[in-house]
Amino acid sequence: MSEYSVFFVSSREEAIHAMAPRRIVVWPVDPTWNDFGFRFHAEALFASGRAERPPLHLRLLVIPNPDEPNAAFLDQWILSIRDNNEIISATSIGRRFLSILRSESEYRKIVRWASREQISPDELLWPLRDIVLFRARLNEQAELEAFLYSTRAQHGIFRRESTFLAWHRGRRILNGMNSIDVEDAKADFSFATELPGFGGAHSLSIRYGVPAPLSDRCHALVGINGVGKSQLLRELIVALGERLDGTDIDPFTSGGRLRGSETTLLPNTFRVNRIVALSWDTKSIFPKSSRLNTSFQYLHFNMQDDELDSDELSANESSDLASSHLIQLFRESIGRIGPGIWRLRDALRPLFDVLDLAVALSPVGDMVSPEWVPLRHILASSEGHQLEIFGRFLPSYSPKKWSDRHGAVDLSSGERTFLNFGIRCAARVEKGTLLILDEPETHLHPTLISDFMRVLSTMLEESSSIALIATHSPFIVRELPSFCVHVLRLDEDKMPHMSSAFLRTYGASVDALAIDIFGDAESRQVNQDVARDIARSGLTFDQIREIYGAQISTDLLSEIREKMRIT
Repeated sequence: MSEYSVFFVSSREEAIHAMAPRRIVVWPVDPTWNDFGFRFHAEALFASGRAERPPLHLRLLVIPNPDEPNAAFLDQWILSIRDNNEIISATSIGRRFLSILRSESEYRKIVRWASREQISPDELLWPLRDIVLFRARLNEQAELEAFLYSTRAQHGIFRRESTFLAWHRGRRILNGMNSIDVEDAKADFSFATELPGFGGAHSLSIRYGVPAPLSDRCHALVGINGVGKSQLLRELIVALGERLDGTDIDPFTSGGRLRGSETTLLPNTFRVNRIVALSWDTKSIFPKSSRLNTSFQYLHFNMQDDELDSDELSANESSDLASSHLIQLFRESIGRIGPGIWRLRDALRPLFDVLDLAVALSPVGDMVSPEWVPLRHILASSEGHQLEIFGRFLPSYSPKKWSDRHGAVDLSSGERTFLNFGIRCAARVEKGTLLILDEPETHLHPTLISDFMRVLSTMLEESSSIALIATHSPFIVRELPSFCVHVLRLDEDKMPHMSSAFLRTYGASVDALAIDIFGDAESRQVNQDVARDIARSGLTFDQIREIYGAQISTDLLSEIREKMRIT
């Protein structure tokens, strides 16, 4: 099928020496890097059929078959198959490996280069056994399906955001199509479904149009527990997933079918490029993940996993720890592959400087405990030292804050929640994303919620994305315009009713919001009963202020004084 031939060598120097017309020479890189027990990173030179044209240089991952010797480490596998030969032809080893280019940009490069060579990109990718090409051309589907759900793929390949996107978008690039369907996710839509256990349909209508500088990219679904907020968002995820997948097959790995009935999502043209769901409940009802062979991009992170010790997590869960994303963002940013760490640094600057975060390294020599090193020190290190550090990185340890005086110190629970959220967004929220957040206030102190919402708003604006938050926190509601607040209540027959907030929510009093939106009238009545009893105690107001002034609000003191005047 191709006039191009693939050869494996062990270094760039050997690759340059082995170059010849219509030859693709591959060699391993990053010999100290470890992706949870796998090391597949490689680079390749593509020699033109015309001697006067310079070669194409690309980054890729080459994955030996699992039954191969040293299959987990590309550099060792190449040494084992060379058998003292200077170079080894892929033709001689047959179907003993697969590959994928490292990012979308690499696929764009190969398409442009192939066009200048007046050949099809298939001629270059076929001898590399590229899995994106196999997917696009429906080749070797059984082998591809088995590979996608292997540990090698999950840990060694798709943990990297850039390669994850290459898998999802590369096919469109090879077919000459725009890789992004939606330039901006901000489009009106409505959703309705009849959930089990309720007296009627839940319905949600999202509209946009608040005046600048207010932002309407984030909408909140608010109400007390038990009204169906999270269930409604789950059904929206599933309905949109089925639409974007476009097949009759469940696009989720498990538990992804609709539970509601009479479900409608309008307009039929409503699309997003990706859904990212973040939940702060260990018993989240959201689907865990989407199938890798669906065109639907869905990622779910249970933020509670970031609080667990390494021995409480499986290998799959460990690969998604926030520490892993942090070091991936950092590594790609210093390699000028993406702006992730700088984006995260700008977002979190009010709390701390991200470069002052420290990550854990495996102990060496006589050390017993992990060594902690701040990102700032890694940034100032030589390339060789950086590679050595990355090879010792321990992803199962949460990042700490570095102090030159005290070393690595634990983040507060609020700082940790804030950091984990920022890392997830910087790593996974891309252009045209729908971000679903289920009760993010769970581990956030109220004083941090304003900063949390500011970071969220910045991320949404930068990525042309939107967010839906299920919450019962008035501190979140007061950060949103009334237009973006949807209050969900049930009547005595469990019939759902969605309405706008009566108050103008943006910047409103938390107490007033608690009464208006969350029906906090009962606690208000308790306050009034206490105020009445104190007013009737026979004490003077000065005595009351001296006894109770440090315990109750000035507003309630004023009410007590008014009750004393009336009585």
